Amino acid sequence: MGTTQAPSAIRCFLDASDRAGLWIVGVGAALVALTHTVSMVISAQRIFGHDPLAVEGIPFSDDSVPEFTEHLPAITEARYEAVTAVVEGVPSAARWLLWGAEATGSLAAIGVCLALIWLCVRVARQRPFGRSATVALLITAALVMVGGVLPQMLAAMGRAEVVDHLGVAEMVAEQGRGMVMSFSLELSLAPIGIGLALGVVAAAFEIGERLQRDTQGLV
Repeated sequence: MGTTQAPSAIRCFLDASDRAGLWIVGVGAALVALTHTVSMVISAQRIFGHDPLAVEGIPFSDDSVPEFTEHLPAITEARYEAVTAVVEGVPSAARWLLWGAEATGSLAAIGVCLALIWLCVRVARQRPFGRSATVALLITAALVMVGGVLPQMLAAMGRAEVVDHLGVAEMVAEQGRGMVMSFSLELSLAPIGIGLALGVVAAAFEIGERLQRDTQGLV
């Protein structure tokens, strides 16, 4: 009489140290997400609840040499390129743009942390490959790109609104030296490269999902 042998159970590939590492990563990501959430609230209170408002990084062009460099012989050339100003009556549009720059970066970081937590859960369940894991990686890639580029643009637009509110054109015309530029943006494209790299990782996870289904069909 023929007998049917039950398929052997899949051996667990996670030991205690692996699970502990996943817990550490997951809890750490949750704490980072919580920190960014609190930071968003604090920045909203600071930007919308205070007048005058300190605005950092206003682009400022002045050829005069800073005084403190006169006693440093190793410095051959120095100039002012940015200024922090405490401004009264900052328009609402500028406040929303400045807060949006900080909030967008924080929201992107929170999204990345949540995706990381979900990947930790998938690995802990011994199913690292799957449609949801691939989608989480793709969302992470998009968040890294948007969260890295958009805050720079919003901050530059917010500072431009502040400069327009200050009305520095008349001041420059009277003094004839020193100029607060209306708009200046030095865009870093590094987040786009990181996002594209994460997209490649998501494609690798998609291939891993197919291999996982094929392996399960053979067991």
